[in-house]
Amino acid sequence: MNIEKKILHLLYFKDCVIIPGLGGFVSNYVPARIREESQTFLPPAKEIGFNRELIQDDGVLSGYLARCDNISIADASKRIDKFVNFIFNELADTGNYELKLIGNFAYTRTGEMVFKAGDEMNFLVDSYGLSSLYYKRLEKENPLLKSAIFKHEDKVKTISLPGTMARTERQRSVRRVAIALPLLIAISLLPINTRNGAQKGQNNAGFLPSSSMMTVELSGSDKTTEDTDTNLDNRFIFEGAAVENESIHEPFNRNSFAIVAGSFSTEKNAEILRKELGQEGYGPEIWKASNGFYRVVIQAHENMTNAQQAIAELKKELSGIEFWILQ
Repeated sequence: MNIEKKILHLLYFKDCVIIPGLGGFVSNYVPARIREESQTFLPPAKEIGFNRELIQDDGVLSGYLARCDNISIADASKRIDKFVNFIFNELADTGNYELKLIGNFAYTRTGEMVFKAGDEMNFLVDSYGLSSLYYKRLEKENPLLKSAIFKHEDKVKTISLPGTMARTERQRSVRRVAIALPLLIAISLLPINTRNGAQKGQNNAGFLPSSSMMTVELSGSDKTTEDTDTNLDNRFIFEGAAVENESIHEPFNRNSFAIVAGSFSTEKNAEILRKELGQEGYGPEIWKASNGFYRVVIQAHENMTNAQQAIAELKKELSGIEFWILQ
């Protein structure tokens, strides 16, 4: 009917539209929201309700109808009364009546008239043209996959960067040979030195450190030679020849641009990450912050540019770790 269109138009600009003898439509502002069950974003809207107590004519609907159809207020009121009687007759015959694009009237089992607003229309003018958006629900990821101490199955190739202790497999093999060769020679010469010392009544110390002074492990791990009694200068002395051991990692400059691989509340967890990065060929350090956290520093650089370039390379080599720069 023509009156239904007039009601529809008024709902865009009025917060209350009364149909004399039937009730009044009242609108309330509803902000943008998410509907989880349908996975949609809904724009701001005007929510339409119905108040059965608002039946007295306020002149809004009759005046608008008179202006649009160029008729008198009295004639407009007669049309509204006829429209209301038609709705009640439909409710009596079928039990419900639908106002197109607005909502549906129906009787309950107790004979009370109720109204249910439709979802097709958004009467908020400011949201004109905005429609609901569907979104795809993201699957929850295991937080351990992004943990700094997570061990990936696929090992990445490491390269030497400034401020790191990265070593190739060939360098590690040469180091193992440098450690093992003096010991093998010492073992082969040990009986001769013992016999000569017994004959001459000399001390059996020989020219090599005794077992109490030097401990060497012939294993595949990258353990360094350790002096248990005296502070040696990181060299093996054999027949006047000096064999250099692995260079000692110089501590990072605390005033530099440090690259942090992880920060932990306990030193135990920080040590786990430090050992894992060490197995990958790096020489990280653990710095204790003023807030009590333990930071695992993998590199240190003189300026921000070098640190940023190094992070780009580290992300290629150690995926899954979120590096950040500490100045």
